[in-house]
Amino acid sequence: MSKTIKHQTGFMLLETMVGLLLFSIGILGMVSMLVMSMKASSEASYRSEASYLANQILAQMWVDRANLAAYALNPTNPVGTCVAGASASGNTDVTNWLADIAKLPNGDALQPQILVDALNNNTVTVTICWQSPNSSVHKFVVTAAIN
Repeated sequence: MSKTIKHQTGFMLLETMVGLLLFSIGILGMVSMLVMSMKASSEASYRSEASYLANQILAQMWVDRANLAAYALNPTNPVGTCVAGASASGNTDVTNWLADIAKLPNGDALQPQILVDALNNNTVTVTICWQSPNSSVHKFVVTAAIN
C-alpha cells in the first residue's frame, strides 16, 4: 500500500495546475470578448451619432428650402472623401452643426461635406467622417431629395 501512495505523490498538484491553466485560458477568452464588445459598442455609438447629425442638418435644410445653396460645405473636395483640414461656413446653422461634428473622435480634423445638386431635384449628399483611436477613418453618407 505504501508503494501505491508513492506513485501518486504530486498527482493532485498536477490536476490542480491543469485546472488552473484551463480556467485562465477561459478567463482570458472572456476578457478579450469583452474588449471587442466594448470597441464594437463604441463604434456603433459613433455611427449612430453621425446618423443623427446628418439627419439634423437635412431637417434644417428641409425647413429652409429657399436657401438650400447656402448649406453647401466643402463642395470642391472629391465627392464622398474624408479630407483632413478645418471647415468653415458663413451659414450659422452649418457653423453650429460643425461644432457638433467636432464632438466625434477626430471630427474637427476631417472635413464633412454637404453637396447640393439643384439641377438634380435638389439632391443633397451629406458626408460625415470620424476616426477613433487606433482605427481607420469611418464615414457616414446620406443622400436626400429636398423639394
